[in-house]
Amino acid sequence: MDATLLKAIGTVVAIILVDLALSGDNALVIGSVASKLEGKQRRNAITVGGLIAIVLRIALTFLAVFLLQIPFISIVGGIAVFVIAVQLIRDIDTSKQEETDIEQAAQSKRVLPSNATFLSAITTIAIADFSMSLDNALAIAALARTNYLLLVLGLLFSITVLLLASTIVARLIARFPLLMYVSGLILAITAGTMVLEDSRLKPVIEQWDKHISGPPVYYLLLGAVVVLFAGIAYLFRNHTQAASKTA
Repeated sequence: MDATLLKAIGTVVAIILVDLALSGDNALVIGSVASKLEGKQRRNAITVGGLIAIVLRIALTFLAVFLLQIPFISIVGGIAVFVIAVQLIRDIDTSKQEETDIEQAAQSKRVLPSNATFLSAITTIAIADFSMSLDNALAIAALARTNYLLLVLGLLFSITVLLLASTIVARLIARFPLLMYVSGLILAITAGTMVLEDSRLKPVIEQWDKHISGPPVYYLLLGAVVVLFAGIAYLFRNHTQAASKTA
């Protein structure tokens, strides 16, 4: 087999493996958000979410070098992902009210704004995909270099697997709603990592480590993000329980 062809195949395989390894958080967002929808809307959300992921991944890969020059881009993305994680667990605690609204709508034959719910889900997926695709884009750009055909082939294959993973996540969360807390926690950790790994913040943290004794500052700050998320989840949970008792 020709050496050039072997190299091309190796590059495509590497792109697929790297993209799959870095796409777990994207699949988690798509699956978690889609789990709130039913039937055809859920399938459509996963399909559209996957297409958004593909477009963003390709576009961000081409723009990776330029994006790196934007100050604090990872911090902004991390904050956006953290907000999405909070929205996911907030939606758990508002699901009972939504069920009540559906029952009342059925009794009064009132049509609920399902399109608005679908558009809201797609918007959330798009924001999360954009925020979390930069690290994927940088890694893939390093592998593909200027060979855009190999880049697109590798991404098309890996995004197919991403769609399958999103479908599985959506079904699991729809069946076991408390898994949404796990999804939210993973996304919160992802958000914290994005912020702390920002090219402008990371050197500052490393300097702190040199002057502050004890555990690494990086892990202390990441732990603080986890505690913050857990605190927000606890407050949401208590608020819901209190509301249900007074209802």
